[in-house]
Amino acid sequence: MGYSNKAFILPRAIFFLLAPLFFLSLTISILAFDPGFFFSLQKGIGYPVTDATYELDRKISSSLFFGVQGENLQEFSQKEILHLEDIHKLLRSLFIFSIFSGLTFLGSTVFLAFNDMKFRKMLFWGFLSSLGFYLILGLLFFLFFDWAFLNFHLAVFSNDYWILGDDYLLYRLFPPELFQKALFPFFFLLIFLTSLYYILSSAISRKSSRAPKAS
Repeated sequence: MGYSNKAFILPRAIFFLLAPLFFLSLTISILAFDPGFFFSLQKGIGYPVTDATYELDRKISSSLFFGVQGENLQEFSQKEILHLEDIHKLLRSLFIFSIFSGLTFLGSTVFLAFNDMKFRKMLFWGFLSSLGFYLILGLLFFLFFDWAFLNFHLAVFSNDYWILGDDYLLYRLFPPELFQKALFPFFFLLIFLTSLYYILSSAISRKSSRAPKAS
């Protein structure tokens, strides 16, 4: 059954708009819940890491995923625990968004792959538009990190629990320079996941387009 051009407007819009947002939220979700990632970054900034440091990272990543349980975070003050709870809520919302955006994005991809003759061309432009979005976002954080870091916190958090000094353990574990150090591996993984998707989609699309001729 054929479809009119109007039938492709919404799936195409979803395909282009959700792709970078889905991969962005997916990458954040993957790294934010990985204590090994925290640990490697702390090594990278010269933090005196020990087995106790990794245990703290494990507790924090668990709290960010499952929710904060104060009895497991005795090393931290009440203000730090409240900030971790705020981050947990933020990451939980982002994780839910990544699931639903991923299902919607993949659903539109499947529909277009089987029905839209321009799908392979869309893959090419979708990949370039996603890379362009990442480039703009990356340059913003690389060139204006302090400004972007501050305004991100001001926009996302409605309280001052995130304002911590070096007298707080959470700040010493996760100073601003750690997040600056995280930019390269974050964008590397983001581009890798996006590229992998488009490469696999392109390969599958080529095989499916050849299938009728082979039969």
